[in-house]
Amino acid sequence: MKLPLSTLLLIASCATSYAQLNRFGIMASNQTVSFPVTGIGTPAHSQFHPGLDAFLEKGADAEQKHQILYSLWAGIQYHRFFQTGLRLYGWGDYCFQPGGTWQIKAGLGAGYLHGFPDYERFTQQDDGSWKKVPALNGRPQFMAGFGLGVSRALKTSDPDGLRLELRWRSMLQLPFAGSYIPLLPSNALMLGLSVPVETLKGGKK
Repeated sequence: MKLPLSTLLLIASCATSYAQLNRFGIMASNQTVSFPVTGIGTPAHSQFHPGLDAFLEKGADAEQKHQILYSLWAGIQYHRFFQTGLRLYGWGDYCFQPGGTWQIKAGLGAGYLHGFPDYERFTQQDDGSWKKVPALNGRPQFMAGFGLGVSRALKTSDPDGLRLELRWRSMLQLPFAGSYIPLLPSNALMLGLSVPVETLKGGKK
């Protein structure tokens, strides 16, 4: 499966601007099968499909209230009883920063997901027999979505330091299971922390 040109450009723009991706974060999530928007609350009370993502982001400028941020994400998501997915995607956010402590974000993203089914699969051979498909023979998929987020500095005296990150995202994944389930909508609730990259290197912000 080939990725759309727009997806490749988004991921490439983030990767080639690595020097500007100066904030690192980790997010744990629950991603439930539900319709976009109307299923916003399902990750809090419905089935549990855990995920873990790491991201590099262009940090917000403390001097600007309105700005566009971009980030590069990589992670894993376990859809229980069906598949485990490895994902790589780019994300762009509009960020409103009323003060140094709080940030409110709304954005779009797209990328690649490679799913490894958690059930046995078989293919029919020319002689009519059936051969088991290796478990590591995954299925390439496209993913896209939109979402909202809130970020809060844990220390008001250090708005560029450690921040608590909360995200809600509505995603579309396709083809999920070929003609059987061509499109899978889901909603994800994500919670984590982010820090400046300089902090991880042991330097000053």
